Amino acid sequence: LFISSIMMIPLEINNRPSGMICVEHNTPGRYFTDEIFDIVTSLSVYAEIMISNISVHREILEKRELDRDISITSGIQKSLLPSRIPSSDKYTFAVYSEPAKYVSGDYYDFIKLKSGKIAFLICDVAGKGVAAGLVMTVIRTIVHLIANQEWKTSSIMRMINRGILDIGGDHFATAMFLVYDPETGELEYSNAAHLPAVLYRKSSSKVTLLDTEGLPLGIDRKSDYQSSVIQMECGDILLLYTDGINETMNSRREQYGRERINCILAEHNSLTAADISAILTGSLKI
Repeated sequence: LFISSIMMIPLEINNRPSGMICVEHNTPGRYFTDEIFDIVTSLSVYAEIMISNISVHREILEKRELDRDISITSGIQKSLLPSRIPSSDKYTFAVYSEPAKYVSGDYYDFIKLKSGKIAFLICDVAGKGVAAGLVMTVIRTIVHLIANQEWKTSSIMRMINRGILDIGGDHFATAMFLVYDPETGELEYSNAAHLPAVLYRKSSSKVTLLDTEGLPLGIDRKSDYQSSVIQMECGDILLLYTDGINETMNSRREQYGRERINCILAEHNSLTAADISAILTGSLKI
């Protein structure tokens, strides 16, 4: 290729190289003048502005699409949470859930069983967004389908574990599933690597942890889970939570910690579940 004259002008967007304008003469005896070079240089400024505007427009479209996905996922998550919280003269429940951003991996549920028992679940799905919403949907579907079969809590954990593995991909969650009998006070529970439940015994004024062995759900199809049973007594307090509570940081970069949770239960054991929940959540940033 014969070139008699050439102009090369770099393009910069936000002080970063983004391309180059290259104009050439390939006819012998024809050359670019300084005047033509100034004109092309001026045009390059308009080219930079146009490219910048295209980039901004593309970012706006991508952000709109992302916001739409987030909104859909957030709506799915809210629809999965129970609209009614069980209560009676023998027990009361209180819940608190607030995503750190738009979408959270935390999930809880209550199911009134035909036998009169109350099944409840708390879990923490790894990750966020649509993937976490999908895992939540699988967990909720399985629990609502088989909870009334009166299976042991460990058997239900095994079924959830297989369900998560069946959807493929790298999905897993920690979870704790419990079944409470209001007539007898019996509480059966099974844990899949979730934070142990905190039990405050009014009769002894002591705090104990409820836990069983088990890997997170979605790790290994052959994972085995254990069940355990305790007797709840009048005035006892049971607290289930995710790491969003104990790992919350205050302005001094101090973690909330488990000890503060235990102290709040001990200090306010005579209050209602709703009042204790309000005190606990209100103290998170202190």
